[in-house]
Amino acid sequence: MSLAVRSRVRAGDALAVGILLATLAVGVAAYRSAPQQVVVHWSLGYEQYYHGVRTLPRWLGLFAGTLVAAVTFAVLRALPLVDDLGTELAPVRWLYDGLVVLAVAFCCAVQLLVVVLNVV
Repeated sequence: MSLAVRSRVRAGDALAVGILLATLAVGVAAYRSAPQQVVVHWSLGYEQYYHGVRTLPRWLGLFAGTLVAAVTFAVLRALPLVDDLGTELAPVRWLYDGLVVLAVAFCCAVQLLVVVLNVV
């Protein structure tokens, strides 16, 4: 199996990278006005049952979701290269590309929600 680099960029890849860059730009723009500790957990009144982290340092809180989205994108893009999975995906490649964009968009939407709720 050859891992030749393709020169053609898929529309789904371009959209996912655009979403990632836009989310990164929002995090960079909001960095100065964000508090030192960014809240990442909100409760519906059951605080006594939650024992996890409620806040993160500013740098981690503003960019963790973007990092998770980027890793998700990289893993889902590399998956068809494993064991010739790409040939089996060929008939439904448009559906797989849509899944990749939706996964990245979901991660970035959660990150944008964290930024908006902490800065605004």
